[in-house]
Formats: sequence, C-alpha cells, structure tokens
Amino acid sequence: MIILVTGDTGFIGRHLIDKLKTEHEVHGYDYNENHKPCIDGYDWVIHLGAISDTTERDVDKIMLQNYEFSKWIFKECNSKGVNFQYASSASVYGPYEKFGEDDPKQPQSPYAWSKYLFDRWILQQKHNVCVQGMRYFNVYGPREEHKGTQASPGV
Repeated sequence: MIILVTGDTGFIGRHLIDKLKTEHEVHGYDYNENHKPCIDGYDWVIHLGAISDTTERDVDKIMLQNYEFSKWIFKECNSKGVNFQYASSASVYGPYEKFGEDDPKQPQSPYAWSKYLFDRWILQQKHNVCVQGMRYFNVYGPREEHKGTQASPGV
C-alpha cells in the first residue's frame, strides 16, 4: 500500500510514519501554499496537517491551511479514487461533558472552528472513496518539544 501522510513533521505524523513505514511505502507532505501534493498513485491519504496551536489568532491563516486545504485535498482524493482519513479534534465539543456525534458542539478557538467546519462540510459531500474522520482528544509523549508552549507539562 502507498500512503501519503500530511503533517509529516508534526507530532502525530512523525510517529505514524515511523509505524507505517515498517509495512508500507509512506511519503510525507508538510503544508506549503505554493506547492500542493500530487495525489496520483496513492492508496490512502492520511491528512494530519493543520495549525493545531489553539493560541493562534490569525483566522485567515488557520482557515486557509486547516479548512480550505482540507477541502482541496479531499476533493483530489475523491476524484482520483484515493481513500481519505483526516484528523479532527475533540476541541470542537468545547466545554461540554458529552462527546457524542449528536451532542452539542461549541468550538472555543479558531483552530476548533476550522475543524468543526470541515467536519460539517465533509458530511455534506458525496464520497466516492472511503472517508474516515478521527477526533483526537489528548495527544502527548516523546518528541513534542517542537510544540513550544503548547507541549505537555514535563516535556
């Protein structure tokens, strides 16, 4: 199987690539607004790339990278028969204590809103491929030093 992982330099991406490359051909892509990846020839795209810093306040930057690029890459996958898995976030729930699909959502940051809007958008699309969305809750461990003030305590 040939897999493209976006966000390959991020915390989850680096760990996932390490695991997947033991059994599959895996390529990475880190966001660049001037160079989008070619989807041809892949079996899966695992889209992890995003601005995940919940303190980032440049809404236009977040919407371009987290929302618009996510829509673009899904459309590419959907039109070329490439299965698509993407990372969402539990931050879409906000301060609520229930985490079901039908429970209320109240995103509290531009990051959370970008994930929430993409979740809603993807559900409205016709899927010609397998589509999987994962809402991550806490993500922490070795090699998250690059997160700076967003790293887990003790890292």
